[in-house]
Amino acid sequence: MYDSSSSTTGGGIRVRTPGIPIKGWCGERIKELISKTNLNPYRRYDRCRYAAQMKLENDNHIFKWVDEAFTDEIQQLDYQMCLSSTNIHFDYDGHYSKCGDDYEWIPTDARLYAISFRTSSLEEITYSLLKERICRKMGIDPFTKRLNLSFIPLAVEPKRQSYILDDEDVFVYQTSMDKEQRRNILHLEDIQELEIVQITE
Repeated sequence: MYDSSSSTTGGGIRVRTPGIPIKGWCGERIKELISKTNLNPYRRYDRCRYAAQMKLENDNHIFKWVDEAFTDEIQQLDYQMCLSSTNIHFDYDGHYSKCGDDYEWIPTDARLYAISFRTSSLEEITYSLLKERICRKMGIDPFTKRLNLSFIPLAVEPKRQSYILDDEDVFVYQTSMDKEQRRNILHLEDIQELEIVQITE
């Protein structure tokens, strides 16, 4: 009986089997069995039906502990969830200041905020959706606050701000990354409190 989960290719090279195995390299489906060894008593494991029927040991067919298979599967799902989401970090409230030829962002609040969209499709994140999610995160009434969204592109010299005014600007912001796939911090300027005027007849 094996101590660790693994399988091999037809060439006899032992490799780790990711996730929950369904078939072995030999084409046989997987069968779940129960270990009767002193080292792993009553622990469930997966074997291809051929190896199980022939009661093979130290062979090149799939062997994997069931608990490890489920752990692998969960980790793979978590990784896929990360790939299918878009995360945006932003500074709330501040202003730009010119320093030599460059502009730099001076935040009023030292904290950094974040929102996450459960989609990897950048076109689904629109200008109105982005502002709505930011307002919800910060507890802001979008009908009484005017917010300017902007960022400093990493590839632009000298450094200067680029304002986000529509869906196309949002797409440009999301695709503006450096060589390490890092996205710019989004800057929010709290411009003014909008006055609500009641209409009376």
